[in-house]
Amino acid sequence: MNKLEKFILTILAVLLVSAQPVCGQSKKETKAYNKALKSGTVESLNLFIGKFPQSVYVPTVEHMIDSIHFSTVNQEDILSCLEFMGTYPNSSYVQGLEQKVFEMALGQRYNQNASLSSYKLLSDFEDFEYLGNRYYRYTFVNYDRKGMDNPIGKECEYVVNMLDRRNGVIHVSMFSGKVIENEKGYMLEGDYVDDVSAGQYALPEALYLLNVLRETDFLLPIAVGDVMTDQAIGWWNKNNPTNTKRLKFGILPKESSIVEMFGKQGEYESSGGYKVAFFDIRGYTVVAAYQKKEDQYMLVWAEPVCKDTKRDPFINTIYFENTNSLVLYYYKGRTTYKVRVNMANKTIAR
Repeated sequence: MNKLEKFILTILAVLLVSAQPVCGQSKKETKAYNKALKSGTVESLNLFIGKFPQSVYVPTVEHMIDSIHFSTVNQEDILSCLEFMGTYPNSSYVQGLEQKVFEMALGQRYNQNASLSSYKLLSDFEDFEYLGNRYYRYTFVNYDRKGMDNPIGKECEYVVNMLDRRNGVIHVSMFSGKVIENEKGYMLEGDYVDDVSAGQYALPEALYLLNVLRETDFLLPIAVGDVMTDQAIGWWNKNNPTNTKRLKFGILPKESSIVEMFGKQGEYESSGGYKVAFFDIRGYTVVAAYQKKEDQYMLVWAEPVCKDTKRDPFINTIYFENTNSLVLYYYKGRTTYKVRVNMANKTIAR
């Protein structure tokens, strides 16, 4: 016997014990009431209400009917809960089921970046109509709990969902990027995920949610080339930990804004089939190289742009010491030092 069945039997037992004649009620009515309770079916209970619509027992009988209907609900299934809520909108159990639905819907939250382990609900579940159907709409952010006291530069996902009340399907649209600060305050700079605006077979719900994102004023889309640059720098940082002795160069798509900026440089260092330049882009100082033999661009080095050149180290210049040895020449206050990168075997000497 499951918990729900025990719950129903408990209600029956309490009602049967309390089913004593009430002052002013006829013996016929009381007898019919006890008979309906003993039968315990929706049909018998409705029959009693039909015969005695003004009876003092009616609220108890109606709650009994409500409980019997509720016993059919699988509270671990969104669709089962939604079906009950749609069929019996005035049930005393609807409020509790709505909370269950919300919890299950949030449990299915969409998260593109696996490193973002936390979420925060930004809006209550809104019941609204779209194209003649009923939905719940809600908004939340995925974020990394660590370091959010200072969110600037942190990864974040802004997600708008709508839950179809007919079938339990959850439609999703998301904007993914990094938190930045400007004159408007905090903004999220990034790109739309699964942008279906040009999709011939896009669902109306997907297009609706995408438009909701586009009308959100603190979301700042960036150019595709900058997205590629951010991804390349992120990859480089992940694969080249501090104090590593061997580097991994990232191959750059030609659409990357690093490649575009590389082409605009007026000065290059050349040796061993490489043409190299360094410059600031997207908050980083990067060293990029073009390899003529492979006709490809590479990200050789990346570090955050120096904010205090009088105190912190920063790259002042680069040059080839010999055929393969590229020197990164640093200033740190009044001192200097060199970092050597071997372009051939990708080793580093500090």
